[in-house]
Amino acid sequence: MTPFVILTGFLGTGKTSLVRSLAPLLAEQKVALHYVLNDFGSAGVDAETLRDQVASLADITGACVCCEGIDALLDTLRKLKPQGRALILVEANGTTDVPALLEILAMSRSTRHCAPPMQVALVDVQCWQERGWANDLEREQVSTATHVIFTHHDLVEPERLIAVQTDFRRYNSRAVEVNASSLARHLARHCALAALPGTLSARAIMPVVDVPHDHHHDLEHHAHRFSAVEVTLAPLVSRLDFLHAIATLPADVLRAKGLVCFEDDPESLNLVQRADVRGDISLLRMERLRPAASMMVLIGAGLDATSLWQHFEALELLAS
Repeated sequence: MTPFVILTGFLGTGKTSLVRSLAPLLAEQKVALHYVLNDFGSAGVDAETLRDQVASLADITGACVCCEGIDALLDTLRKLKPQGRALILVEANGTTDVPALLEILAMSRSTRHCAPPMQVALVDVQCWQERGWANDLEREQVSTATHVIFTHHDLVEPERLIAVQTDFRRYNSRAVEVNASSLARHLARHCALAALPGTLSARAIMPVVDVPHDHHHDLEHHAHRFSAVEVTLAPLVSRLDFLHAIATLPADVLRAKGLVCFEDDPESLNLVQRADVRGDISLLRMERLRPAASMMVLIGAGLDATSLWQHFEALELLAS
């Protein structure tokens, strides 16, 4: 049976960045990574930066895999049957009801060829339990985790990290704390065992934590509270004006992600992210291999698409 990992964490915790770190580490261990990416309207953005680093990549865009997108996920998993030293990793989007997803996966025939899933939860130390009405969802997402990674801890004081780690244990006392390197070694060992016939049972390889929970998944919560708005920009945009537009997005935009070509560097493509409540902007510069194209996906609660388009139009950033 193929080892199976569910990667979870609220919006902006660094899930895709972790996959970028894991991919080469697993490759060094001769492990083929089969990656399934789910995100609100922007799975294709991350896919562009990871496609050449994984054995296979499937993206499920615009529907949460714990509700509207579950059929697409199960169909993908049913067809995905890697051989040898291989691993299936599903990155769930930041608003997933994780206990509900694990329950569905445990009962589905589509995952019979997979070991019971190991859940790796990412916790953003800067923003943990400072998300207002989304705090309950954040706590539920970590309650079933078998492993945890605390992210962005280099940006806070040691006292904050300790406080978050202590608070996390109130909701999950069993999860093993790991980092990218130790997680890669752990996964490689399980992949090696799984590739040997007749050694260990699937449950011995990938135990799943069975934690009772109140199932109150609300489809309306995902359909109406969280939404994604895609903004098509001019092929080449002013760096200064673009960064100003991202920095001044309204507060209800919880995350912004896109691929952007700048006028001052037309041969490059930039992965742009504003991934947390502080509004910090990150740029990852890559070689551009196709005609210039710029677009952003904005994710948040109850977004007004018209006003967001006007926000970029005011700085003459939209495609003509």
